[in-house]
Amino acid sequence: MNRQRIAIVKLKGAETKPEFVSVPIAELRQESYGPPAYGLHVFGPPGMEPPSLQWKDYKFEFSGEKISVIEVCKQYLEYLERLVQGFIRDNEPRS
Repeated sequence: MNRQRIAIVKLKGAETKPEFVSVPIAELRQESYGPPAYGLHVFGPPGMEPPSLQWKDYKFEFSGEKISVIEVCKQYLEYLERLVQGFIRDNEPRS
């Protein structure tokens, strides 16, 4: 992560490799805005592939393994949160 951070801050950007990911529209997260009739509904003949969206999922490559940038950043953020909470816990005023 430090190598990627340095690349973002001091160079031209992180070393990522995009891959296209296809996600069926029906699996996208939806907020509830009232009755179910207003929700997303997909219809088609039996056996037809559901409509989907494609987007680029960026990945870091570590030791030959491709890992989603979102997952790596999530793990890094959780680690930093634990460090901060430990610091706060260890430096609370004693009564």
